[in-house]
Amino acid sequence: MMNQRAQKELVRYRDMIKNREINDLSPYDLSNLRLLIDSSKNHTENASEIFDVWKRYRNEEDEDLNFYLHIPFCYHQCHFCCYAGETPKGKEEVEEYVQRLIKYLYFFSPAFDQKIFDNLHIGGGTPSILSRGLLYELLNKVDELFQFNSLGQKSFEFNPSSFSFDKMKTLRDFGFNKVSVGVQTFDEKMLEINNRADQTNELVKETMKAAHHLGFEWINIDLLSGMYGDTKEKSIMSFEKALSLNPHSIYLYSIKPTTFYLKEIHNLSFKDYFDKAKRSIESVIDEIILIADRAGYMSLGSGALPSLGYQNTWVFLQKEFNISKFYCFGNEQDSTVFGLGYKSLSSIKRKIRYIMDDPLEDDPESYKFLVTPYDEKKSMLFFIFNNLSLTAGISRERFQKTYHKDIMDEFKDVILKLEEAGMVSVKEKEIVFTSDLPEDRLVCALFFLEEKKAKEILNNKKNKFKNDMNRDQIKIDESNQNKGRNVFDENLREIMANKTAVLLDGIVERKEKDSLVILSDNEKIEVFLTDLLKVIESEIKKEGDKPSFIKDLSWGEITKGDKVSIFGQKKDNKTEAILIRRII
Repeated sequence: MMNQRAQKELVRYRDMIKNREINDLSPYDLSNLRLLIDSSKNHTENASEIFDVWKRYRNEEDEDLNFYLHIPFCYHQCHFCCYAGETPKGKEEVEEYVQRLIKYLYFFSPAFDQKIFDNLHIGGGTPSILSRGLLYELLNKVDELFQFNSLGQKSFEFNPSSFSFDKMKTLRDFGFNKVSVGVQTFDEKMLEINNRADQTNELVKETMKAAHHLGFEWINIDLLSGMYGDTKEKSIMSFEKALSLNPHSIYLYSIKPTTFYLKEIHNLSFKDYFDKAKRSIESVIDEIILIADRAGYMSLGSGALPSLGYQNTWVFLQKEFNISKFYCFGNEQDSTVFGLGYKSLSSIKRKIRYIMDDPLEDDPESYKFLVTPYDEKKSMLFFIFNNLSLTAGISRERFQKTYHKDIMDEFKDVILKLEEAGMVSVKEKEIVFTSDLPEDRLVCALFFLEEKKAKEILNNKKNKFKNDMNRDQIKIDESNQNKGRNVFDENLREIMANKTAVLLDGIVERKEKDSLVILSDNEKIEVFLTDLLKVIESEIKKEGDKPSFIKDLSWGEITKGDKVSIFGQKKDNKTEAILIRRII
């Protein structure tokens, strides 16, 4: 039974969300709630001040000291990507960035005199976009100015579309022992409709062949589940093709959809996408685990599917592979990371956290870093909110290891109220969230805040809650949009050539999340949606005129009573919609 205190608070926070019309939350809404908490007292510091911070740190003992370099460029923005990557205006912009980055290496290197880094990671963006010459120049300076543990990890993210043997050999020459190849899918048609057409299976094979030939100790392949056009059959096919290339590991991620990807590509609300993604991974993961086992790979997957549907990471390792010597970047609260490059993040465990939030300036001394001083309570909230936005629960052991305190001692009252409200289940090793839905995770977050702070965050939702990246991604250049339309038109032509296409005119009588009931010539016809669905709005000024295109629409903009034309195909006694034209 829920007690009155928990019931009252639960109702209050749900009403706060409802009254502010906060709905259809995406992963980024929760991520930015976390960032808002973390950045409430941000300030800027110049490079000399940051230099002094690291110089003082030099005398401290730490479990791991890690170096991260960020290359923020991509040839183009894949539709599904949720990371900050910019298309350079030309090779000159990339060259200028590397030359500036080298100046920052020179500036900061004296702060690490006699200090040895345990691990190095170069990511992006697409770091393999660098030419072999630029890559050599950058790595040569890193090697010259900093010291690294010979038994540590040096890792690099490689995009097959920018592969060359010379680049990969350069990495090995500088001691890199891990390479992660971002394949995403082996279905080239799906790559094309997701704006990644420059990657081919042949390039993937060449990349993997070179990595094996050069003797990288850890070769990883990244795959994605939930891309536009994905099916169970395609997921299994991609996994089997990945296995055939003999990587040491395969990471299977579920997409974290941006607002752009949901509305402009999938035509789905986040909840609808989440439901679809969850069904998709549930339909395939058991079979993939069996396939992996037969091929000599063990699964280290999250096991429990409810981690918001989009952040599941299933890891498959060769059974004889020793992962213990390798390091995983990304948990800045658990480690110390010195980062350089636009959008890179740095942290000294339990002391300071900062980001290079502005483009690199030519003179490092004039650069301003965005700094968050360490505050233990705020850091704990950051830890909790990070788990709320990404995982199925909070590890009590990891919290203890990070803060040397028990989460139940620090947040006992809040967690017990959440348990009484049915929002969490308290286990010996974990605080488990009982709901996957972002709205429920937001409610959990609000329990950890004072009511005044909760109201402040919700009131700032329109301006601060949404990720700026979503706005950036909507600015996909016109040529990329045209490429997607051309692929769509090609699919339409195939269907028409097979003479399976039908055209229906009518009025929307009822709308469900994955179908429409159309009243056409006094007959009710249910039309089901396909992954190829396109929704547009057109205008007919007078009878007999051809409809003129006005704009693209999302699925959510079709409502009961709309006059529509449905173009679809007959399949298994069902009419599946490919194009819905709303006529005004």
